[in-house]
Amino acid sequence: MGSAEIAAILLTPALSSSKEEREHGGSQRHDICWRPMRVVLDPEVLVAALQAKAGASRVLLEWALLGEIEIALSVSLVLAYEDLLLRPAAPPVPGLSMADVRAVLDALCAVAVKTGIDFRWRPILFGATDDIVLEAALNGGAGAITTFRPADFEHARHLGVRIEDPPQLLDWLRSMECDS
Repeated sequence: MGSAEIAAILLTPALSSSKEEREHGGSQRHDICWRPMRVVLDPEVLVAALQAKAGASRVLLEWALLGEIEIALSVSLVLAYEDLLLRPAAPPVPGLSMADVRAVLDALCAVAVKTGIDFRWRPILFGATDDIVLEAALNGGAGAITTFRPADFEHARHLGVRIEDPPQLLDWLRSMECDS
């Protein structure tokens, strides 16, 4: 069993159903079809996805782990995730051990599109982590960034990346029509 399957089981027991069941109308399969959109998750969105058992952030993480959306990751962004999620003094994810969090991060890295930093866009935004998120999106060809603070990315909107909070991005993805 690969790290994506381990993380999916860890996140939601219902996701442990077979791939065939999910693909043929299982309870976890959603009713949208599109080529996978490449997205960058702001670190706070990843924390929210791990803290909640439901909600848009959680759905986006589950879709990423199942390959239904693509996640672009750079080394800098993974380090930002680790910095936020693996702080020994106050872990932000109650109920998950550090090993569980590492398993989810490993699974996310396993399914992600690895993004080099061919061109540094810093500084464009006001926060250093926001610039790291933007760099991963621009260098990774992501169509969207999901964050709880879209206004913080306002200066980046002209670069052609959709900036949405998780519920808005989820609604937009669900509204996409099938091409066939």
